[in-house]
Amino acid sequence: MLKRKEKKTADQFTVMNKEGLIYWIETHKSILVYSGLFSFVMILLAAVSVPFIINLLSPDYFIREKRRSNLETLTEYAFFSISIILKNIIGIFLFISGFLMLFIPGQGLLTIFISMLFIDFPGKWKLQKRIVRKKKIHRLLNWIRRKGGREEFVIYEEDREDDFY
Repeated sequence: MLKRKEKKTADQFTVMNKEGLIYWIETHKSILVYSGLFSFVMILLAAVSVPFIINLLSPDYFIREKRRSNLETLTEYAFFSISIILKNIIGIFLFISGFLMLFIPGQGLLTIFISMLFIDFPGKWKLQKRIVRKKKIHRLLNWIRRKGGREEFVIYEEDREDDFY
């Protein structure tokens, strides 16, 4: 004779889910430890590197149209090429770290913004200007610069946009 399947109540599902979660935690302790350590290291790196990078930029960084000077010698070109490659590698690392910090504790959006300063891509200049023109972003960047004893970023008043929210 076939047995009828019993209907499971919400309490039974809760108990099963708790037991399953406890089992998963017990069997994956190393993943939790490593992800916790990674999160901690990323918070420390972001807390140190983001203000440092923001304070390295010149106050007119977001209004200068000419971004690079002409390269005249082979040595200048070689140094420039190596620095661009390293800058993009750092930028990609920061972007990945910022993306991960969206899900773990950390300054994810700010780190992603900083990564955009490093990575070269088409339309980068327009995107950076558009983001910095937001009042909240501009105030945050200038607050970090004031704390670092640096002059505030300059943007043209007519370029400034109100925040959407």
